[in-house]
Amino acid sequence: MPGVSSFRSILSRAARGALAGLLAAFTALAVAELVAGLVRPAAGPVTVVGGALIDRTPAPVKDFAIRTFGENDKIVLRLGILAILAVIAVVLGILALSHRRAGAVGVLLFGIVGAAAALSRPDSTGIGDAMPSITGALAGALALYVLASKAVPAPATADADGQGDIGRWSRRGFLAAAGATAAAAASAGALGRFFAGRQGQGALASRNALVLPAPSSPAPALPAGVQLKVADISPFT
Repeated sequence: MPGVSSFRSILSRAARGALAGLLAAFTALAVAELVAGLVRPAAGPVTVVGGALIDRTPAPVKDFAIRTFGENDKIVLRLGILAILAVIAVVLGILALSHRRAGAVGVLLFGIVGAAAALSRPDSTGIGDAMPSITGALAGALALYVLASKAVPAPATADADGQGDIGRWSRRGFLAAAGATAAAAASAGALGRFFAGRQGQGALASRNALVLPAPSSPAPALPAGVQLKVADISPFT
């Protein structure tokens, strides 16, 4: 039936666009994490955007989040940011099927937002903190442009008799490009985690090597009975 065939075609096209958008977002975040691992792990886009949101969140909302989620409040915030990014990535991916440049520009705009958030942080060390977001956005925009071009039919051509040949998109070509993009992004993300872990180990080693000097006037011993024998009470400090 023509109607059913047309609906399936539209659904297939939307699915390709959504996948292209999600892979582009994955690429952007993975490359950003790689650069952050080399520059400064705290400058990763999800980290800086999450910090900027916390800084601008009203105190009652913060208190509600702490009461509701406890120690997992930051994890919930990061998951929320990733969920919003995924929805926007799907929209940009579908848009890029018809307007590749507009979709790529949309990805670049999010890189600018991440860079601005990084530079606005109180612990920002300078322009280098913007590099992860900008570099990741450039990689994501390029990935979306390439994947979108693979997900749409090629321009129609004419044969020797002058009959037009309707364009067909290459499923194999799109899946190959999608697989290569996913593999490259996963590798970049893994390297980013590795470099960030090495920097964290260096900081831990520096802390462990720190030795506090002996006090010139030690405090006297605690008097007997200062630690109450009450169940579940915290130790006296």
